[in-house]
Amino acid sequence: MKRAAAVLAVVMVLFAGYIAAVSALLSVDKARTRAISQLSAWSGRVVTAGEEAELELFPSPSLILSDLHVSGPSGGRDNEIVVAERVRADIRLVPLLIGRISLGTLRLDNAEIRLLRDSEGLRNWQFDSAPAAVQLALTGDLPFDRFVLNNARITYDNRKRGESETAEVSSLELNWADIREPATLSATVIARGETVAFRARLRNAPAFFDGKVTSFSAELTSDMLNARFNGELADYKAFRFSGQLDASGPSLRRIISFAGGPRTTGPGLGPIAISGHTELKPERFFVDRGSLQLDDNSATGTLSVSIPVDGGKPKLTGTLAFSAMDITPYLHALGGADDVTWRERRIDTDWFDNFDADVRISAEQIVAGRYTFGSTAASAFMTNRLLEIGLAQ
Repeated sequence: MKRAAAVLAVVMVLFAGYIAAVSALLSVDKARTRAISQLSAWSGRVVTAGEEAELELFPSPSLILSDLHVSGPSGGRDNEIVVAERVRADIRLVPLLIGRISLGTLRLDNAEIRLLRDSEGLRNWQFDSAPAAVQLALTGDLPFDRFVLNNARITYDNRKRGESETAEVSSLELNWADIREPATLSATVIARGETVAFRARLRNAPAFFDGKVTSFSAELTSDMLNARFNGELADYKAFRFSGQLDASGPSLRRIISFAGGPRTTGPGLGPIAISGHTELKPERFFVDRGSLQLDDNSATGTLSVSIPVDGGKPKLTGTLAFSAMDITPYLHALGGADDVTWRERRIDTDWFDNFDADVRISAEQIVAGRYTFGSTAASAFMTNRLLEIGLAQ
């Protein structure tokens, strides 16, 4: 009994000492000012927060801020990039003992991330120079080891094209506790009715921030599409990936609809799988020496999708070789109901203006219903709402 009382007394003394030490070293106003100053330096933008703030001492010292705003580039209007209702910043205890306020984990609750392209095409997420956070990372001084978003919303507003879109981020967590260790990112996003989980691992983050090459892996999981990337990533400003891609999904129609294409029904355009050497750049997605399987058709070749950075129309190009190709399901889809002939079938062309295409196909054999063709080549070229299809044997 006496031993238990002695242990309790020691615990109470340590508890009281902890409260006294932290209270002596830390004040709400000092912590608030320091945290806002650090956030401004790390982001390279003006950061403001509400006047009310509070400190929590358990389980570790933490600062609670409200109504946080991170500005966009100077000269813009209504271009804030981040607004958060509540921010929790954990304060590292060891630096605090020598009178230094250093943030360990940063949590943003109910935040809104605004990605704005104004009427002149300027983007509020483009930094004129590397933020101080990147420079600190290159010297080995990590700004924070963990960044968390809870129940955030991402809004993309392209005022130049009159387009707007919103995605919900149920969770996002970035971990980088040690500059010698890999950086990891995990997130779950709900966009256009699809829930997508994403995980990524960057082996040498300082090299990436310095414009050099490092190993990179990522995995995307959803009911619509599953994909894995393994390769190398370089230059955080230009974001260039090179490596292996393996992706598959139960319905190409569903993927097309998610990407902004038409919502269609009918046979064909079902299961799809693609793999091969991949290059990913800000304006281009390229698969070389790849294999493609769509429905029961298999092909090898190249595919490329170019997306202009100024928000212009994407373009699909490719050269695919099939050993055998069965186009019967697509003819049935074109023909429609049994009582409607293909000559009377109306084809929806409203989506023709969404992208351009230049695709070349060759096949040793093509099956079209009761007919079989050998050594056939085809091309599909679409631009300015005009679709041209060529066939040759």
